[in-house]
Amino acid sequence: MTFAGCDVVFSVTLLTLSFTTVGAFTSGYFQTPLDIAPNFAGSLTGMMNAVGSLTGVISPPLAGAVLKNMGAAQGWRVIFLIAAFMYFLCSIPYLVFATARIQPWNGVADTLDDRLRQVPMIQSGDFNAKTDDEPEKS
Repeated sequence: MTFAGCDVVFSVTLLTLSFTTVGAFTSGYFQTPLDIAPNFAGSLTGMMNAVGSLTGVISPPLAGAVLKNMGAAQGWRVIFLIAAFMYFLCSIPYLVFATARIQPWNGVADTLDDRLRQVPMIQSGDFNAKTDDEPEKS
């Protein structure tokens, strides 16, 4: 954006392309937890969001320090280049090591099936009914 100068059309075009690519890569990596561990997809997505939210904590002080030391125009160039570099750097391990195969640690649900048992149905409205496995109290 800082390379666009005062050209409004070029700036809007860059913003549009930027948000288009964000939509494309977000739809890709948000599917990965569901692919690799369907039983833990919610937990994995929560951890991804927690780590991703760290940028919201780190970015404001970093941007403030850069802008204070370099001025507005040059400072914003550096900030955008840092962001682009971080996106690139963090995508390398994902591209090299990520797989869509279900992971072995996803198999927890198989062991839970052994502990399931049938619970007898209680008639509707009878909240104080006793089940067969409850002992009688005298």
